[in-house]
Amino acid sequence: MFKQATPILGAAALGAIALTSVSGAKAHAFTFDAGFDFFATPDTPQSFVDIDLGSGNMVSIPLVGNPFGPGNTDTIVERKNGCTLDNDGDSCLVDIEVVAVSHKSDGAVNIQGSLFNVDIISGSLLGQPANPMGQMAVTRTNANGGTIELHGPNSGGPGLPLDFQATFTEVGNPGNSFMVFDSIDFGVGSTPSSLFSINPGPMPAHTPSMPAGGFYAGIDPVTGGKEQWVHVAPGKAHFFVPAMVPEPSAMLALAGFGTMLGLMKKRNSKKS
Repeated sequence: MFKQATPILGAAALGAIALTSVSGAKAHAFTFDAGFDFFATPDTPQSFVDIDLGSGNMVSIPLVGNPFGPGNTDTIVERKNGCTLDNDGDSCLVDIEVVAVSHKSDGAVNIQGSLFNVDIISGSLLGQPANPMGQMAVTRTNANGGTIELHGPNSGGPGLPLDFQATFTEVGNPGNSFMVFDSIDFGVGSTPSSLFSINPGPMPAHTPSMPAGGFYAGIDPVTGGKEQWVHVAPGKAHFFVPAMVPEPSAMLALAGFGTMLGLMKKRNSKKS
């Protein structure tokens, strides 16, 4: 009896050990580092900002991106630190700063009967004063990423501070221009949340000098697709998506087109 029962008890014990190992197994941790997030502003939905020109003269500026590269990048956010998230539901806070923003008015803006084009820049990378620091709460929801929520400095509620310079230039009269300095805080009433993935989305715009750090804001961690990020508050709205660079085939096509134009010009010059 004893000799027959021994292997049965041994199998049961091994099964119990296996079940304990599975139930107590720790989810695979992932780590991301400090890095940069590159964004682009789509033409629609319409982003805008209301600017006070003084004496109660408030003007609403419809905005589009004014890309400075790489690719269609018009906004760059720097993440100052990274963290390790062991399990689903784990969170951490990341210090962030908007280091570059370049927008322009979507067409001329009427100011007291005159038309002006408006250029808006912000951030230390574009020669402006450094923006105040904000924070990003990062929460893991699955093995590939999770959710993001923006906060003001020192976790002071939702928001992201931004100081900017707006240059107004009269259409047809570039000598008539003026600048306005203003600030935005996407705070109460905004929806500053998005998704992130530890895997890159399609055609990311990062460079060796400005790496992603293993973190890709605005990329769905399940589908790998790009998600539109929305900042909306009274008097301002900003819609943006992860920036992208042209596909290599498109870049080669553009280069070939440029070469063809050069040959045509050379041929025409010889004929003349």
